[in-house]
Amino acid sequence: MKTDEDVRMISAEAPVLFAKACEMFILELSLRAWIHTEENKRRTLQRNDIAMAITKTDVFDFLIDIVPRDDIKPAKKGETCGGLRSLEVSLRKHVRKNFVTHCQTEAKACKKKM
Repeated sequence: MKTDEDVRMISAEAPVLFAKACEMFILELSLRAWIHTEENKRRTLQRNDIAMAITKTDVFDFLIDIVPRDDIKPAKKGETCGGLRSLEVSLRKHVRKNFVTHCQTEAKACKKKM
């Protein structure tokens, strides 16, 4: 959260609230992806299940350009998560970029109020 040079202090509540928001987001996305998994009579969550959950849910429209909808590549030998690793990396980059931008905007707004 302190990646911006202009941000000097963060309230103690901010990391807790951010962590809870992330937890709720991951839970909601996982549950919707699991529904798609069960509809296809499978017991393993795959990358395309997450992509379909994003496509079917209006709330997740902001992720449509980030999460690729292509078919899953088979997992490499010894790899259990298949294409989920690249999905995780894409989401982390997007969240980090947008959160930093939001923090910069908020910091500038606070400076103007002072």
